Amino acid sequence: MREKPNPILTLSYLNGDAARSAQMSVNGGASANLSFPSTGGWGTVGTLQAAVQLNAGSNTIKLSNATGWAPDFDRIQLVGSGGGTALLLDNFDSSPAWLGANDLGKWSSANSFVNQAGVIENGALKLQYNNNGWFGSDVTQSLTGYSKLIMRIKGAAGGEEGQFHLVLGGEEKTFGAFSGNTVTTTYKDIAIDLAASGVDRSSPGQLQMSFWHGSAGTVWIDEIRFE
Repeated sequence: MREKPNPILTLSYLNGDAARSAQMSVNGGASANLSFPSTGGWGTVGTLQAAVQLNAGSNTIKLSNATGWAPDFDRIQLVGSGGGTALLLDNFDSSPAWLGANDLGKWSSANSFVNQAGVIENGALKLQYNNNGWFGSDVTQSLTGYSKLIMRIKGAAGGEEGQFHLVLGGEEKTFGAFSGNTVTTTYKDIAIDLAASGVDRSSPGQLQMSFWHGSAGTVWIDEIRFE
């Protein structure tokens, strides 16, 4: 009988120095040493993957460095051995460089923001708007194998979900109307149920966001993916 592989932990981090390290333990077990190469700057995100063995139910994963400096951690993601694979539209890690292409290798751009086409700041796309601004990223492939759009986002003030519209698969609504969720001043994953929202998953076209709806503010988008 073939054993299932262990879940994979993906650590997104920033390290402007030479290689830094951290010790990882799971549920109080023995620590494993992880080495994090330089990402080339404190505004550039890198990733490191490690297999972990988990118990059923809740688990505790600890990262520490008692004798030196660990890198700055941007995000920690766990992909289970039996789960599906997410389709990454863009994680704004400057690979590929912003702007021009997304992580599907397709066209992506923005314009008319206070900060022009937006800027990459600590591994996220920063968009400053004052009743103007447009973002577009080509999907142009079937999403029938995916049920959710997930955007990892935060705002300068919180409550920005009603200040911009999202367009996908023939549907246009405010981000808040699509998700039923709120943008806060700290990053969180906000999910949109594609089928329930009326999105044509067989022909999604381009994901667009418009910010010319009478509001001013700032949002940071860390990642857009489909699951």
